[in-house]
Amino acid sequence: MSAREKKMVSMSEEMVSLMEKNQSLQEEVQVARENSSNSMDELRAEFTKRISTAEKKLQAMSKVKQECMRVVECEA
Repeated sequence: MSAREKKMVSMSEEMVSLMEKNQSLQEEVQVARENSSNSMDELRAEFTKRISTAEKKLQAMSKVKQECMRVVECEA
């Protein structure tokens, strides 16, 4: 085999190796994107739950405040 043919075989092998590596990296990126999306959905759900809980507590405290104001007004 001539030097030129050897170089072509070597470059072809390197190209195949790089294509395999590229495919592997693309798969890793896809998995990372899916995990990121799932994490965002979980965070969004947790945030929504916490906001809802805080709103309920705020409403309860508002009712307590109003009741206290009525008691104070009645005593005055």
